[in-house]
Amino acid sequence: MAVVDASLVYAPLSLILTTNMLAGLAAALCASLLLSSSQAAGPLPIRPDGASYSRSSEGVRLSFRAEHDTRDQDAVFVPTFVQNELNGLLKKYAQAMSLLHNVTGITPPNVDSTQTGGVTQQLPLYPPTSSVVERQAMGLFNYNHDVLYYGPASVGNPPQTLDIIPDTGSADLWFLSGCASSKAKQFFPPASITYGRTASDFDVSYGDGYASGMLAQDTVSVAALSVDHQYFGVVDEISTSLSNYPSSGVLGLGFGTISQSKTNTFFENLMVARKLPSALFSISLAPASSRGKSELCLGCVNQQKFSGEIVWLPLQSRTWWTVPMTGMAVDTIGVVPLGLIAAIDSGTSQIYVPMAHATEFYSRINGSQPAPQYGPGYWTFPCDSSANLNVTIIFDAVPFDIDPQDFNLGKTAPNSNQCVGGVFGFPDDLPSNFAIIGAGFLKSWYAIFDHSDSGRVGLARSTARQARAVPFASGHFN
Repeated sequence: MAVVDASLVYAPLSLILTTNMLAGLAAALCASLLLSSSQAAGPLPIRPDGASYSRSSEGVRLSFRAEHDTRDQDAVFVPTFVQNELNGLLKKYAQAMSLLHNVTGITPPNVDSTQTGGVTQQLPLYPPTSSVVERQAMGLFNYNHDVLYYGPASVGNPPQTLDIIPDTGSADLWFLSGCASSKAKQFFPPASITYGRTASDFDVSYGDGYASGMLAQDTVSVAALSVDHQYFGVVDEISTSLSNYPSSGVLGLGFGTISQSKTNTFFENLMVARKLPSALFSISLAPASSRGKSELCLGCVNQQKFSGEIVWLPLQSRTWWTVPMTGMAVDTIGVVPLGLIAAIDSGTSQIYVPMAHATEFYSRINGSQPAPQYGPGYWTFPCDSSANLNVTIIFDAVPFDIDPQDFNLGKTAPNSNQCVGGVFGFPDDLPSNFAIIGAGFLKSWYAIFDHSDSGRVGLARSTARQARAVPFASGHFN
């Protein structure tokens, strides 16, 4: 069972590459072109969040609601994005069945001073004005009212600045280049004196599409942190769903063990090069309805982004950022006991659980019913009960509430009293003990992803949205 580490202990940087990861890196190096020495790209400005994206986007409207104001209680649910995401998650997590088949939910040891040679150090908390936060934080934009979050990175020498999506549910880095189907800004390799292309194809799948091209190497920077000879995909073909995005790529923040290109992630390479004060990163996702600013902080924790204690959850597998999910509840009494392994996925918008568990969860909500007009895995519930619903997800026996605005995705029709719920069921293609926890949860909870020792995920109440208190008694908060 996880406990709050009262002394806020963290383990110092100590990542040892596995044999498979080293083998993958060596093989890719053998296939790569000879690169000239490169210079580190200069620091990128941290852009403010909260403004609407100015670039026009043609094609499918990627919004959960027909109305742009997500606080509008009469808004109608638009299923296109969720349908794409639900179908695509089967591809994004195609490895889950094989990689997690031996993971039974047994909790590994918590990180403490005995595991770090008796060394006790403080969690790297920094004020927002700290030079560390200014150097290591990527400011994130909110696209189309919480559909996705993206921020600036640079690639090449001299650096070319492009917007990418930080995704804890994948482990590959890629940038658009020569992709005719996208109107987003793209990488131009001939302009970089340090660019090198390999002979390997690059293909990745996501919750809402795919990207393909060739594997390459160059200098990549996020904020003021850079990696020379970083492997990434140079993508010239993407699915229609991805072509509508304003972003130019994806920054995979999962573990290299799930990398579809079989290379180290950008964050892992930062750790290997000892460019970080701590082997962790943190994410704050602010909802569009708030005035909060979203942020990815590499090697740091921004103390302005959360309040109260940090609850540490033990990592279940060094694949995705998986934690034990022991239940779901409605109004604190309709508890659905679970024994799931949940992936905390910043690149996914909603919450997905096995179909049987979703069915049981909605049975706890009076008046809820399946919504087959959208497909399997959708449910509706009475809109007039939305504000009073207290929906919680329970990780390792600790309850975390979901804001009603994030659970209610809109009405089924303008005059309907039925609203679409923000928890979805997925089919049997994914493991029956698996769940995917996306931005619908993370908008209320600041998340810290710690690579140290056995690995752990920290959750604290986000200051971007003051979620309602949950009347559960738990020693985890002592």
